[in-house]
Amino acid sequence: MGWINAQKSNHRIRIVLLKILAATVAMGLLWPLGHRAIETARSLVNRTPSLNYTVTVLRPPDGLSSSYSSGINNNGDVLITASSTRPNSRLQSYVWQHGVFTLINSPGVKYMQATGLNDNGQVVGKATLPTREQRPFLWRDGKTIFLPTLGVERRGTFYLNEARSINNDGQVVGSVFAGDHIHFAGWDKSGKLTDGGASIKPGHSMAMGTNSKGQIVGYLMPDSGPQPFFLSSGGKCVLINPLGHDNCDAFGINDKSEVVGSFQDTNLNTIAFIYHNGETTCLDSPNGTQASALAINNSSQVVGYLLTQGKYTAVLWINGKMLDLNSLIPPGSGWKLREASAINDHGQIVGDGDLFGKPCAFLLTPTTPNRR
Repeated sequence: MGWINAQKSNHRIRIVLLKILAATVAMGLLWPLGHRAIETARSLVNRTPSLNYTVTVLRPPDGLSSSYSSGINNNGDVLITASSTRPNSRLQSYVWQHGVFTLINSPGVKYMQATGLNDNGQVVGKATLPTREQRPFLWRDGKTIFLPTLGVERRGTFYLNEARSINNDGQVVGSVFAGDHIHFAGWDKSGKLTDGGASIKPGHSMAMGTNSKGQIVGYLMPDSGPQPFFLSSGGKCVLINPLGHDNCDAFGINDKSEVVGSFQDTNLNTIAFIYHNGETTCLDSPNGTQASALAINNSSQVVGYLLTQGKYTAVLWINGKMLDLNSLIPPGSGWKLREASAINDHGQIVGDGDLFGKPCAFLLTPTTPNRR
């Protein structure tokens, strides 16, 4: 509250300054410097604090070789997945809460990958059982619950059962194997499964995100024709090709129904976008690069990555303008931030990069409060 009052006070001072200078110029007292004085006052009114971040290293304590982060909630809790190589290969996920790592596990399961969490600390993801069957899971109150699937198995071929995202009402979205195809799916609070992909033309469909309204976004891989993304709301599914382009992916949606993702244009460039109410806005990126938007918060701040000649860079978009996150952290930190995967409503960002050349997950916290 003190910060808000200080900001209001500063704003009033700047407005008064602008009015005084304008009146002074009008009276001819500062005519030689009039225009410059007005521009200086305007810059004071419009100036915003510089954006910088502190970096927290997110390395699990179990000696696993690499880690990455896939989610953060508005409490600052972070999802981290870490892996080790042979001969004792395993994939483990954790919830990091202010310096404390909590292991997400299930007896006998060596591969658990967490992909989403909500503000209640509930986590979803996918697990590979000792039978090699993939199962979506929900982790809450320290216990793992395997969610129902369509019960279809085909050994020797690829299939996917996965929970991907969960909102604060406990609604879960993901995908299930349906025989010849993968279908996007949803699970309500009781765990009841709804096969959303059954209503879409033949092909694969995968849900990637959901919001407080229960809207679902994801992407399609049809058997033939264009590859749109989909937006499902109230049981109705709409297929969308941003600006008429094919090969579209949607990765996230906020509570304002703003969708982020990427599409491929006619020159095979990958363009990051925001879609809202039928309009598509292309996000800023340098020529000759490939950009993808992975997540968006309720302040419409977007995070993702930029790919340039095989090298990944973690980026942030504010009002459509792209910022290299590596330029916003302390110099000499040893970090190369490669992908920003999630952002919460306080402006905290998680992702993965290299710390002194070794893969590691990170948490960025803005040094100034995020304006919502």
